[in-house]
Amino acid sequence: MSCTSLLLFVALLLTTIPGLTQHVFEKGYFIDRADKKTECYILTEDWRSGSHLTFRKDYKEPAQSKPLAEISEISVSNAYKIIHTNTSLDISGDDPALLSYTQEPEWSQQDIFLWTLVDGDTKLYLYEYEGLKRYFYSTKNISIEQLVYKQYRTQKGVAVNDSFKQVLFKNVNCNRKAQEYFNALNYNEADLVNHFSLENKCANSNSYTYLKPFAKDSVNILPRLNSLNEIPSLPQVKSTSTYESTRTSPNVVRYFGLEVNQLLHQIINLNSNNNTTSSPYKIQYSSNSRNTGRGVSYGLAYGRNKFKDDSNGTVRETIDRSISFRIGYERKSNWGKRWIALHGYDLILGGTKLNTKSSQSGPLIEIENKSSFWGFGPRVGLMFSLSQRVFIGSEATYYLQFTKASQTISTGQPNSSQKSNDFSLTLPISLFLSVKMKE
Repeated sequence: MSCTSLLLFVALLLTTIPGLTQHVFEKGYFIDRADKKTECYILTEDWRSGSHLTFRKDYKEPAQSKPLAEISEISVSNAYKIIHTNTSLDISGDDPALLSYTQEPEWSQQDIFLWTLVDGDTKLYLYEYEGLKRYFYSTKNISIEQLVYKQYRTQKGVAVNDSFKQVLFKNVNCNRKAQEYFNALNYNEADLVNHFSLENKCANSNSYTYLKPFAKDSVNILPRLNSLNEIPSLPQVKSTSTYESTRTSPNVVRYFGLEVNQLLHQIINLNSNNNTTSSPYKIQYSSNSRNTGRGVSYGLAYGRNKFKDDSNGTVRETIDRSISFRIGYERKSNWGKRWIALHGYDLILGGTKLNTKSSQSGPLIEIENKSSFWGFGPRVGLMFSLSQRVFIGSEATYYLQFTKASQTISTGQPNSSQKSNDFSLTLPISLFLSVKMKE
């Protein structure tokens, strides 16, 4: 054989093998409309919605065919599972040029095929065809329904109906995760597969995850039965117990807050009384789990005031210092879309020191007053969302506080000291402006 003939033979072989390997019979099953399950070997091939499924009950038997319209489920072991169902599908356009001015989905009853992404007691499906990409779910008590995510136009721009988050919070929430967790979910394979896999794990349900390839040259389109467009070959998907998520957001949400009573008093002054309320913890910081809302909260206030006066020959200098600190457990819970309720328990520490020095053509007199305190107790609060990241809120506390105070006078007079304890109820009169820190 000449060199040229050999090269032509190799080229022919290389171009023929992919076609041969693409159309192979793989072990699986299908279920017809009468719920009859047939174990067989299925031919992975290009399908059209009006075409037939080609299969063999045994490798030695001749191939048979069955109309796709008569099949309710097709599965190849550890590779893919496709569900044929009649359900409501939102046919709203996703392309920016096709966005409607209606917030509600544009429902259409359709016969469609769905890829199974997560199989278990709680299932996740994907529909993808001609620019539409929709996710569906089902549970033991809920038949197949679409998870709604729709962009639509308003006078101010483009808005989003992401009601799928509320549906998952209500119906697919075995761990009783906080709403904050669902608010962070994206409408994509990574986030949803992760969530449904964890849901089955929480419910002790055996589950299986089918992962679709994301290669740029892979076209993953699922048919509608009334479409005559070609359906590409079924992709080979890898089995895994965990999904490689593309999410990079952390599992905690951080808030930083400042007391704004005095600022609001300057902006809105409804009476002539210049007294303003204040909190002993003017700066606040909290870090809460996105899943459960549980976390830790800190509060801090520090002040130092120094002044001098000279009155009738008496020179006096006063330095006043104070510090208050708290640390505690808290849990935040969403109430609707704009309200966040919180409760927790705190340990509080702090103290003050007031030092006064005075002289009047005689010996220097120094008086020092010191106090320290510690305590603990519950705290509740409420926050209102002004925007996606800015909140205003207030809180009430009921602390048991132990205080120790003493006074020292430099003139030789005996020192004095006292101890006290009390329950102190602080009503929600201080307002805090909080910012959800960038993730």
